[in-house]
Amino acid sequence: MTDLNNVVLENQVNNEESLLRKNVVINGKTKAMIIALPKNYQMEQPKNKGKLLESLDKDKMFEVIYNFAHPKPFIEAGEPLVDLNGKELPAGTNWDEVLVLCQTPDTYWRVGMEEEVKLARVHDFKSVQECFQAIGCSILCSRNPNKIEQLGIAAQASGNQTFQEIYDFARKNGLSINSSRLYLDVKTSIEQTLRLMTGDSSVPEVKIGRPVETAQRLYESIVLTLGKSSAAKRYPIKVTSYFEKLHGINVVETALQLIPAARIALYNQMGCEDKETCLSNTITPFIELALQYQKEQQEVA
Repeated sequence: MTDLNNVVLENQVNNEESLLRKNVVINGKTKAMIIALPKNYQMEQPKNKGKLLESLDKDKMFEVIYNFAHPKPFIEAGEPLVDLNGKELPAGTNWDEVLVLCQTPDTYWRVGMEEEVKLARVHDFKSVQECFQAIGCSILCSRNPNKIEQLGIAAQASGNQTFQEIYDFARKNGLSINSSRLYLDVKTSIEQTLRLMTGDSSVPEVKIGRPVETAQRLYESIVLTLGKSSAAKRYPIKVTSYFEKLHGINVVETALQLIPAARIALYNQMGCEDKETCLSNTITPFIELALQYQKEQQEVA
């Protein structure tokens, strides 16, 4: 009979061998290391620039310093890590062979191109928050991160759950930060975000007004009825949010399902100047039908 422990050990070795490694020069010594990224925060890679990046003359590129963190604080915080191919590092990984990249504007897009990371500095951060505070302070004025990146850094640097939820919702559904906040019924300011990026703990607490699960159901209902592009726009979110607050998510889901495709087509062809009012008028009769259906179900029960 095969020894179960040997099977587990073999699987761990196979998993570890499949993780992407790069040569990193540390204190004059070259080591093959797994360069990891936090699964919950990654700077967005350049879009539609594959051919441009391939044509770059690397000899004309300035050398940059790559800052790394030891994986220990991430492991202790339960933060999952992935390699440069996006593969999650399993629990049995040899963590002595892992470095977490501190993503900055001059390194996040280049690390994958490097055959060897020659200028590396490894930092002993005590926590994930301390690591991201260092990133936030370092890049604050160098290259303005986009709003999604800023929110992600702020969430990681501060441990702020609300900012993490806004960031996660935006990333999951391909939304802007503004749309994500509308779905989650929460308001944040750029000042709050920038302060949290640097680890300022005095920022007033903000909380989401709609549970993430409810917000997700609302988003998916709008996608099914009005389409993905409409689900990212302000007015459908505002209109459906209004009805959800009045009657609950079940009624809104049912109402949106009841709207015939022909009615949606007519609405799209109307070219209303006040789109919120037009959409509200389109949905209202079906909200009433959904409420009637709900009442009948309760009477039967």
